[in-house]
Amino acid sequence: MANQSAAFVQKAGELQNAFKEVQKLFQPDFINRWTKEVEQYKEFAENPVFQVAVVGAIKAGKSTLLNAMLGEELTSTEVTPETASLTIFKYSPENYVKVKFLSRLEWDELWASATKKADSIFAKEFQNVNGERYVNEWAGHKEIEEKFSSIEKLKTTIKRYSSSKSGEHYFVKELEIGLSQFPDFLPREIVLVDTPGLDDVVPYRSEITTHYISRANAVIVCVNAKFLANEQYVTLTKVFEQVGKGKKILVLGTQADTFQNPKRDWEKQKLEWEKYLEDLYKDPALMRKNLIGVSSYIFSLIKKLEAGKDIPDTDITNIAQFAKGNEINIPSLVSKEDILKAAEDGNVDMDRLLARTQKKIIKEKAADLLACTNIPAFFNALNDGPLQDSTVELQNDLTYKYQSIENEVKNQALDVKASIEEQVTILSGTVEEKESAIRQKGEEFKNLSKYATEVEDSFTEMRKKVNAAIEDVKSKLDSELKKVVGV
Repeated sequence: MANQSAAFVQKAGELQNAFKEVQKLFQPDFINRWTKEVEQYKEFAENPVFQVAVVGAIKAGKSTLLNAMLGEELTSTEVTPETASLTIFKYSPENYVKVKFLSRLEWDELWASATKKADSIFAKEFQNVNGERYVNEWAGHKEIEEKFSSIEKLKTTIKRYSSSKSGEHYFVKELEIGLSQFPDFLPREIVLVDTPGLDDVVPYRSEITTHYISRANAVIVCVNAKFLANEQYVTLTKVFEQVGKGKKILVLGTQADTFQNPKRDWEKQKLEWEKYLEDLYKDPALMRKNLIGVSSYIFSLIKKLEAGKDIPDTDITNIAQFAKGNEINIPSLVSKEDILKAAEDGNVDMDRLLARTQKKIIKEKAADLLACTNIPAFFNALNDGPLQDSTVELQNDLTYKYQSIENEVKNQALDVKASIEEQVTILSGTVEEKESAIRQKGEEFKNLSKYATEVEDSFTEMRKKVNAAIEDVKSKLDSELKKVVGV
């Protein structure tokens, strides 16, 4: 893998050198576009990690899912959407946070994108944190890297650079988080990437996600299990357009625990979703395998209990309700022995006693409850699908992405070459040949002008007919009104 990667890095470098040699022959937009494409490809070839992008509309449960996957509350689940930059989670022997900032030019582009509308939400939130005073310090700031022995200090630093209440977060281009305790179900060469929403209020940030998912090796799309409206469907179609292969895409119906009967209601909802997703997946069996309703929040609560951590009594009640909806009995009764013991201690709090009793039963039935969250099923689908041949997929991606760039550049270069050769042929011809070529071009231009005139005449005639029809309707309407009102 390392040898193949080095070979493609070298090829990318050769392309960059070629661009410098021929840049005068091409339009600046062409050179700028492909120089940027090759630079991004070269970065990928230098570090070809298997990237799993997590995508979702605002409040689709994306952050809760990531926390369930990582086993720690590292991403914010606040009401205000927090993800404004790419946030990368990867294995590392030491916990660390690496922060890359927008250049001043990139910040200016983002600001222009964010403030196109006069009532921009972004601008209002930026003003609320007095963001203007941060611009000179953080736009173009050099990269920051910090290491941590404490997971709590790591979380505090992540919050500083990702929370919408923090002025610094507006200028963060990429947040990379190294974790010594990486999920067991993920190979260590895998990275998870939290992305800005495809429906982000700032088009610039949506474009970051659109571009990124085209290079991701797998994409997890989070959609609230209760809703697959037009907005969510558009998000899905964008992902399929960018990724191309349904095998790489898992669609999760998140927050399934909010159904009254999670098991029954999700199965019913899934049948409806399949009608719309079949055209995207093109493979019914793959679609059914990769469309999963999950309860990330309940999963994380149960894992906390298993780890001996305490959770609020209200969350115990939530788990009990979820269990009931999945036909698992968590009795809402307190034993006589527990009541007597509490009475002896002088603290008979029935709600507290009930929660304590239910907590014990939840721990005993944890395996069944975790299975009902479908998070284990999601892990299996990820491993049996996109992650199954991660090394082979990376090799294929290296080859495919290079060939795509090479073919597009080659085709455009051939067009330019053909045009130049035609001009050289004309210039080196006889006077008669030159005059003939000029006449031919003149005829082509005359025919094009004639066609344009015909099109314009057709539109003019169409406008006349439409206007006449409108006038006719108005006349009839006036006549009817006079009959009714007598004027």
